[in-house]
Amino acid sequence: MNRKKTWCAAALAAMPLRTGVCAGAGTEAAHRDRLVASLQAARVACWPFGGAIGLRDDDCKVARIHVVRNWRYLGSAPDLARARSLRRVAPAIDTEAYRVLCKSISWVTTT
Repeated sequence: MNRKKTWCAAALAAMPLRTGVCAGAGTEAAHRDRLVASLQAARVACWPFGGAIGLRDDDCKVARIHVVRNWRYLGSAPDLARARSLRRVAPAIDTEAYRVLCKSISWVTTT
């Protein structure tokens, strides 16, 4: 037996017994309900704007415009002209930033 087959056999032996629909241990409806419940935690609202938006931050000594598009932070700029030139996109959605944005944009919902 070659090494690959030996590894596969060992990996399969270490796997827990299947208890879902494919093993005949549950109904398709119960499986679907568990799947939907699990995915609820990762649910994200669709971006409600046609493009990027700027959020003005007046809390610091110099006002800044924070630019966001598709729930991703593009950066900040001191004025509108520079804010419009921001193009760099974060590689992934930051979940904490998403929560802050949802609170800041009060009419956006996650349901």
